[in-house]
Amino acid sequence: MKKLVVVRHGDYEDEDNDDEKLSSLGEKQIAQLAEKLESHLNGFSVVILSSTALRARQSAEILADKFGVAFEGLDLLWSGEGGKSFGTFMDFKKLLKMIEERKEQAEVYVLVTHYEYIEDFPMFFGKQRLGATLKSEVIPKGTAWLIDCEKKEMIHVR
Repeated sequence: MKKLVVVRHGDYEDEDNDDEKLSSLGEKQIAQLAEKLESHLNGFSVVILSSTALRARQSAEILADKFGVAFEGLDLLWSGEGGKSFGTFMDFKKLLKMIEERKEQAEVYVLVTHYEYIEDFPMFFGKQRLGATLKSEVIPKGTAWLIDCEKKEMIHVR
């Protein structure tokens, strides 16, 4: 695996509903993100894994259409209070193990997920997989962390 992209789903309709659809703003955010990611991912084989929350699946679908691939929904990536997972250290270990087991399937893995994964998974991945300290923070909806595994660098794509 050469790159890992951790995407925070786009803006959604009802912040009080954990399984709400993307708003028109959210659709626009992810479409713009897909355009920006294209230059970073062009020429690489891509696998997209998404939270099963509706807003994340819709975000993944926009990205999948842009890159001409399908996406796979995983409950493991649906974190937070109403989710299937909680974005905990144990969840991170499961996700890292799954990525490691599939690493030969693609050069780039795109994870479409939520706040809890955005905030902490890049640091965990950097330390565990790359032996590097990557400093991450919460980023706005519809943006992404792009980790270059060979250079051991991370950039915010917005």
